[in-house]
Amino acid sequence: MRFALAELVNLYEDSLVFEPIYRVFFGCETEKLLDAFRKSEGKFTHTVPYSFNSENGEITFSSDCHIPSGAVTEILEAYAKKNGGKLDYIHGYETALTMGCEDGNIAFFAPCLKKEDLFTSVNTYGPLPKKTFSMGHAEEKRFYTEARRIKK
Repeated sequence: MRFALAELVNLYEDSLVFEPIYRVFFGCETEKLLDAFRKSEGKFTHTVPYSFNSENGEITFSSDCHIPSGAVTEILEAYAKKNGGKLDYIHGYETALTMGCEDGNIAFFAPCLKKEDLFTSVNTYGPLPKKTFSMGHAEEKRFYTEARRIKK
């Protein structure tokens, strides 16, 4: 028999905050990667901040994904498939910044989906891209390692 543990949360609760999940790409030639962003095409235009080494900037690019974090992921996954490197999803700005500034890495800080836009986005465009947002602050994340059978 299988069991699952679920946490029910009211989406409209004021204390529930949507937090961004940042993208850090490891093992790349940063200028080549940024060039892949500049060459991308699509119907939605996004501008996303990035950091690598001691450089901070913004990259403007186009994608068919309407959510900036999903658009960044698409380009990074395509780049990794063609050129190598590894994509990771990071909670917390400071952690992503530190990791992105290490040699050969770059961090992207796409804005978070607004909580009030969740249902409209899903109704209009369908399922959200993976790791679009996190519910709660990085420091407050709880990870469940086991679920127990609840007896009557």
